[in-house]
Amino acid sequence: MRRGWIALPLLTACTPDDPGPPPGACDGLGTPSVTVGTGLDVFTPYEDGADLPFWHGPQGGWHVYGSVQVAGLFVPTTRDYADPDNLIVSFAITDAAGASLAGYADLPRLFTPDAHGVPTLLGERLILSIMDPADVEGATVTVTATVSDACGSTVSDGQSGVLHLSADP
Repeated sequence: MRRGWIALPLLTACTPDDPGPPPGACDGLGTPSVTVGTGLDVFTPYEDGADLPFWHGPQGGWHVYGSVQVAGLFVPTTRDYADPDNLIVSFAITDAAGASLAGYADLPRLFTPDAHGVPTLLGERLILSIMDPADVEGATVTVTATVSDACGSTVSDGQSGVLHLSADP
């Protein structure tokens, strides 16, 4: 039996340094802001103290649809989740004691202009960590969205409301 060495090429992934936003892209954006709301097809801002609907999901869980609109932030025009300039979004739903019921942190998201040109993220399923909807029906919660851009701006908005089970999304 003959023995020998097999030489395998070493493969490495190389990526260019992130150049950041194009020159001047961060100039003149205005005052950064974010508005938290809901909606699958059309953005509806949450109003402090209003009912917050939640739904039975396709896999048996329960969720709130979270949506946001932003202004004054750099929003890339690419439709690629790997774009390092994407807006970074965090959502949190907390109960009156501050315990987390749903959300996610620091995920890149693709924003689409609405009919008025406002960058919007629609219909994020925020899955509630509950087994029975009765556990949260009528509970006062706070929905908070935080959005950061590649220019270094970070903005947050939070609204309190009362969870109510809904039959229609």
